[in-house]
Amino acid sequence: MGKIRAKTKAEFVTGLERRLAKHDKRSALRHFARQYFSQVPLAEVLQKDWEYAEGTLLSSWRFYTQFNGARPIVRVFNPELERDGYEHRQTVIEVACANIPFLLDSIRIELTKQEIVLSDVEQCLMSVVRKSDGKFVFTDDERPNETLIHFEVDRVASTQNLERDIKSVIRHVQRVVDDFAPIRKQLLLWSDEIGNAAQKRNGGTDDQEDTDFLRWLYANNFTFLAYEEFENSKLLPGSLLGLARKNYQCHGLPVEMPPLASGEAEVTYAKSPFKSRVHRPAYMDCITVRFGERLCRFTGLFTSTVFNQSPNEIPIVRKKIENIFEHAGLSPTSHKGRSISRIVEVLPREELFLADPDELRETVSGISALQERRIVRVLARRDRN
Repeated sequence: MGKIRAKTKAEFVTGLERRLAKHDKRSALRHFARQYFSQVPLAEVLQKDWEYAEGTLLSSWRFYTQFNGARPIVRVFNPELERDGYEHRQTVIEVACANIPFLLDSIRIELTKQEIVLSDVEQCLMSVVRKSDGKFVFTDDERPNETLIHFEVDRVASTQNLERDIKSVIRHVQRVVDDFAPIRKQLLLWSDEIGNAAQKRNGGTDDQEDTDFLRWLYANNFTFLAYEEFENSKLLPGSLLGLARKNYQCHGLPVEMPPLASGEAEVTYAKSPFKSRVHRPAYMDCITVRFGERLCRFTGLFTSTVFNQSPNEIPIVRKKIENIFEHAGLSPTSHKGRSISRIVEVLPREELFLADPDELRETVSGISALQERRIVRVLARRDRN
């Protein structure tokens, strides 16, 4: 077998194109070849041989040409020389799909969940213009609209089951992407409604904090995965968006709450008992908004920027922090005030959201009392769910 010996990626691609010319002289295949290995470091390329590189690329090309640009296609197979043009001791997973967010990470979540060891991954991003007759051409647009993902994993016996599971993941991701904008629109509508009602009845700072918090979520601080709406504790079927469209209603959290007085609103935060299958495998965050007899729930994940933000910049949380200093009679700029501020900064962000003002004050006070003392204490908070 011919070992790949190239000093640069460009030299490798040139050699690969020469080998492909005997199979197909079309420029489309050459363009595909350049994109196919574009994300693979040269060090990894040099670990392969020419027969393998050529065989995998041609096999992936034949698979990709079956994609019509709309409906995703998936195949999971154990490569055989006669059928696929190359053989490999590992199982190969390939996905051809529109280039949508969260797809690669979400498939990885599923593989990890099934304890399938991933040894190689390549993502080929392409800008494609498709014609009415099914033919397509590659363009140099810097915003790729299609993707081919190639995984290699430890040998899998039941390839059909894994293929079915990956198709399910793609459907979940597609629901989230399709409904992302409509869910954000619902957030703005609720925010406006709460803000307008508060103005009519000269609402206090709590009303403003609720409105600011919803606007803060909208400002790229929350990845929206699902939306559901209730009235008098009854689900409104036509309201479901994102993951809630199929068997995700309620997320195990209660909705039978006594209605608030007309014009009053309440925004609360809770953790879902379920991990997300989209984006990252964390327990999902749930934001519940109550307004009179109506209730809605936004389910998703806080974005990574939230965990690096100062808590004093987060609506609702900042009011809890102010409460700590008010009860302690301290200034944030005093020596002890700065010490408390450092404690708050390092607390898990979820804890800042979940704890009510009294619970957070007690926790921070307990941590402050432990500093420089060689004792151990458990600081507990009762879960309200």
